[in-house]
Order: sequence, then structure tokens, then C-alpha cells
Amino acid sequence: MSKNILIVSYYFPPLGFSGALRGYYLVSFLAKRGYKVTVITAGGVKYIAFDDSLEIPEGIRVVRLQSYDPQHYFSGRGKGQSGILRKVNAQIFPFDNKIVLFPALKRAIERVVKENRIDTIISTSPPPSVHLSCMGIAGKYGIRWIVDLRDALTDNQLKRSNGIVSFFENKAENKIVANASIVTVATENIMVKLKEKYPHLKDKFVLVRNGFSETDFQKKDRIKMPRGKINIAYISRISHLTDMESILKVLKENDDFVLHFAGVDATGTLNNMIKKYELSEKVIRYGYLPHKDAVNLMKSADILLVTLANIDGIEDVTTAKLYEYFGAGKPILLIAPEGTEAEKLINKEKAGECVRNGVTGAIGEAIRKLYGKKGCVNPQKYTWEHSFESFLDYME
Repeated sequence: MSKNILIVSYYFPPLGFSGALRGYYLVSFLAKRGYKVTVITAGGVKYIAFDDSLEIPEGIRVVRLQSYDPQHYFSGRGKGQSGILRKVNAQIFPFDNKIVLFPALKRAIERVVKENRIDTIISTSPPPSVHLSCMGIAGKYGIRWIVDLRDALTDNQLKRSNGIVSFFENKAENKIVANASIVTVATENIMVKLKEKYPHLKDKFVLVRNGFSETDFQKKDRIKMPRGKINIAYISRISHLTDMESILKVLKENDDFVLHFAGVDATGTLNNMIKKYELSEKVIRYGYLPHKDAVNLMKSADILLVTLANIDGIEDVTTAKLYEYFGAGKPILLIAPEGTEAEKLINKEKAGECVRNGVTGAIGEAIRKLYGKKGCVNPQKYTWEHSFESFLDYME
């Protein structure tokens, strides 16, 4: 059995968002199974959410490289910058602007491989450029290489590249898929698209969903909620992928609804919308919460909210927070266009109600219908442990 594992993940704790958590729980899972794990990640990443409560498991070696993220050249901590960088990235950089770390990352990977006799490399994205740094080394040393995708590499409607950049992205994707030992994907929609695009390699694609940790939900700490109200919690980031205005309009029309928001507003628009609809007393803002406190908020609310914007490409987005909502056992309200993977999962598990953006009457009715109900009846199959068992099959 393979014992020496190298995980290459640009985002890793103390960064506190879903992309970092997938790598974090994968490392924890492998360590518990007796694997010797080394992590190569970027240090000094400029971001808007950090969680120092996420402790790296004992015995895990973490190598942090200097980040050359262009976001360092913007003022502030990242708020309001994502839209600008996203547009620049799509027109200039193949995959993403983190590709500027490629030379240093490749040198570090080769050094760790030689020093530790690595058996398996797992490169996990975003950003997708990390896979390019692993490809040549895996081939050179004959090492098993698992490519782990949380988002699509190409054919991603959420990133509109120009023709030249798109050409290089597709060419790079072809090489990555051809050279990988296996490609794990976090959503079924992305897996289906890859199988259709590469029918001769369809057996390489394996679904490994995001998940939640059962131990995180075993404690019974609760957050005090306003009495006589229906308390709705949204624990996530507000970005171009989310639709907060729909739920705020519903709050305006219903005096007994209260929204609890924990996270960061990357768009910088929430405060303006709260003022616009005069909702300062109906929206309780916690700011970014450490993971354990965010879990307490999930367990304390009556209803948990997932909201996705009505934009092209949103059907591939599940949102990693959905799985933690399953773990909390509370009913879920999804506000999103028809056909998203999040809707398919919620309906499959009878975990909540799915309504369309802007239809305030239907959203209000769904909230009242969900009040007092239970959530996902069989959350155990969405734990990190259950999801990551798939990795073990490909490391022997």
C-alpha cells in the first residue's frame, strides 16, 4: 500500500473557506488512515477570511511557498477586488493568475518527491494551475497522480476566457486528463461533462463529493435566537454567484422572518441592500466566524439558506456548505434557477424546498412550510470520511 503522499493545494488553512477545507479534511482523513502526508501550499495568501481554529493534524509536514498572487498589489484585504481580477484573469492567464507560482511550485514538488520517496501526488484545485506543476514530475518519476477538481478546468461558463486563452486552457486540460492516473470531481454535473468530452477516458473520472465532519456536529453549543421569529441562517460568502436580494425582499414582506448572516461580503453590496429595504433589525450580521462557531449557528437556526444567482453556468455549482447543512439536520431553503446540482441533491434527500430567484411569494410560502421540519434524513453518506474512501481505492 502507498504510504508517502504529497498533497499540492494552493489554498489551505488558516484560510477559512470551502476550497481550503476540502484539502484540510483530506489531509486529516489520510493521516488517520496511517499515511505519511506532506502538503505544499502557498504562504501569505491575501484573502478575506482566516480561521486559526483549524489545527493541522500532528505529524503532517506543511511546506508554504511565497505567494505571487496579483491581489497583493491591491489595497485592503480583498473585498471588492474579485470582479476586477476575474475579468483580468480571463483575458490574460491560462486557467488563473496563480500560474505565476509555477516555477517555484514545480521545484518544491520535485524536491519533496526526491527527499520523501513519494508514492502518490494529489493535486487539488482551485486554482487549476496547480495541476500543471505536478504533471511533468509525476511522469518523470513514475508516480501515481490524482487530479482533484472542485470546479471545472474548462467549459466553465463562470469564467469567460478569450479565444487565445481558451485554446491554451483546453490544450492543457487534454494533457492533464491524459496523464492523470485518476480525476476526482466534486460535482456530478462536471463529471458528466468530462465523460462526454473524453469518452475514451471516461473510466478515469470519479465522483468524490464535498462533505462534513460528524465530530463537528456532536457538540451541543447553541446560539440564542430571537423568540417568536422564524430564524433563517446563511453561512457562506456573498459573491457574484449568490443572490441576496431575493431573500431580503422576502424579509421586507414578512415581519416574523429574521436572517442571520455569517461570512464575508466579497461584493460589498449587502449593507447597501439592507439600507435600501430598511432591514437593519431583521438581519443579524456576525462577520466571519471560526468553523466551530459557524457550525453552532447552523444547529441553532430554524432554516438554512442556500442562494445562487440566476447566471449562466450556475448549474455546476453545488456549494460546499450544502453538505454541512445536511450534517446540521435542519431544513434547507434553496433560492436558485432550475436544474442546479444543489436542487437535485436537496430533492433527492427530501432535505428542503427549492424556489426560483425573485419569486417572493413562493419563497415566503416555502419558509413557512419548512418551519419546524427536519432536514436531511440520511446525512451519513455525505461525510468527508464516506466521500474520501474513494481515494483509498486508487492509492494501492
